[in-house]
Amino acid sequence: MSYQPYGERIIVRQLKEEKKSGMIVPKSAEQEDKAIGVIVNLPLNYEDFKKNNLCIGDTIIYNEFAGEFIPNEEDLLILNIKDVLAKKYD
Repeated sequence: MSYQPYGERIIVRQLKEEKKSGMIVPKSAEQEDKAIGVIVNLPLNYEDFKKNNLCIGDTIIYNEFAGEFIPNEEDLLILNIKDVLAKKYD
């Protein structure tokens, strides 16, 4: 499905880091890295986001408690641009 954000919002796909150790950890002790994602869609007024240097496909770090999950999409999040903390440069 395709979504178009409105206002100063973006749609982000959460990235989840795979755990590589063989240890069994109780779910209550696990910490998920919820604050890293990839931009998958920008609003129609894209010119406003060029000044922030954000593009589709950029990896960002955002406020962990920000945004709203899209119903029936387990890893898509609607996020306000003000909650973006940093952009990853390679």
